[in-house]
Amino acid sequence: MGAAAGIGGIALAAGFGGGAEPLLVAGVALAVAWDVADHGLSLGRQVGRGARSRRNVAVHAGTSLLAGTISAGVVYGTYVTAAGGQPIAALALLCFGGVVLASAFR
Repeated sequence: MGAAAGIGGIALAAGFGGGAEPLLVAGVALAVAWDVADHGLSLGRQVGRGARSRRNVAVHAGTSLLAGTISAGVVYGTYVTAAGGQPIAALALLCFGGVVLASAFR
């Protein structure tokens, strides 16, 4: 539910003309938060709640953030190069970036 609300909020902000940079940052933050939470739940099921897993989760979070940052950089570079001030093209590129971001985490 939280991820759906975050995606809806990002889409709503884009619809009202939000800038590309804050939308990309919000998208990366949402994707990293979802991925780290999913990893933490999975790890808890596998090794138990009492296991020491801070280092594992920290490395996973850093890797997810790195993948998200690289993906956002590629998407932003594409947006700057191809958008030319057209908001519909920018929205389409941001949606494409979301797909790229989601596929980078899987």
